[in-house]
Amino acid sequence: MEPQRAEEKLSQIQTLWTAIRETRAAPAVACGAQVRLLERYLLPIQRYLRTALRDPDAAADVCQEFVLRFLRGGYDGADPVRGRFRDFLATVLRNLVIDHERARKRQPESLGAAGRELEDQAAGEALDRTFQAAWCEHLMASAWKALARHDRQTGQHLHRVLRFKADHLTLRSPEIARRLSELLGKAVSPEWVRKWLPRAGERFKDLFLDEVARSLRDARPETLEQELADLELLDGCRGALERRRESILGG
Repeated sequence: MEPQRAEEKLSQIQTLWTAIRETRAAPAVACGAQVRLLERYLLPIQRYLRTALRDPDAAADVCQEFVLRFLRGGYDGADPVRGRFRDFLATVLRNLVIDHERARKRQPESLGAAGRELEDQAAGEALDRTFQAAWCEHLMASAWKALARHDRQTGQHLHRVLRFKADHLTLRSPEIARRLSELLGKAVSPEWVRKWLPRAGERFKDLFLDEVARSLRDARPETLEQELADLELLDGCRGALERRRESILGG
């Protein structure tokens, strides 16, 4: 990997925790940091709440509660020393959802503390799985956007090729070539498709790994490997992880 590219990745990784620290700084600095964090994570938060609550109005209400608490400095517990930012977010959102559902159901006290604890534990586990799915979707969407930016900067068509294949999984190379020729306004062959599809896939996975790394304080390959395993995405990203290891070893 080129030194400039490596420094750029490191800068992106540090940005998240720098912004979190800045939320505790002077008001003028804190406000900008809060906005940056909300811009990055609001979409997965909204997606998670809509899935968890299955009620758009309730999801909007809980999301508003989260934003208000965040802007008031109510979530100072986020600390890279304590673990991943997504774990912190998942815990905060899970508690908000459980509190909302408890208030909605007006759970009778006769259930007892033990019964409520068991119910909350089961609900919490289900909500954690829902958040993980929403987080993965967010990372994937961010990687797609990064691939589109790459194409705009390089003039390549990796995003168009891979996106088309992802949307038409049953089509073979000759038909993909015919359809892409129409979309791109130039003739491309089945051989061209077979050449660029794997390249596009590799580039997408590299960018996806960048997105995962940005959410971690420690983005060493071994930490990334554990995070991918926790997200149940390790098998699909082994090649990208190995390329990352090689780029680090190669300086």
